[in-house]
Amino acid sequence: MKLTTIWKAEVITPNFTFEAFGATESEAVNALEKGWRNHCKQYGLNIRPIVEVISDNDWAWSVEPFKLNSCYRDDHLI
Repeated sequence: MKLTTIWKAEVITPNFTFEAFGATESEAVNALEKGWRNHCKQYGLNIRPIVEVISDNDWAWSVEPFKLNSCYRDDHLI
């Protein structure tokens, strides 16, 4: 099956923007979680699931599909 869509999971914090990509929504979220764990290790932070940290801090986050070979302007397909 040919891949026509990728998923982007994104979290915006006061200090960083985290973006992760996957062939499915769950793969993108899993990649985001993996990246978050790496970030925590790099900064010596307690490792907690990113969804808990997002909720505790009221950070903006999204998981959205994007069509391959397409153009987006400000995250909207044109």
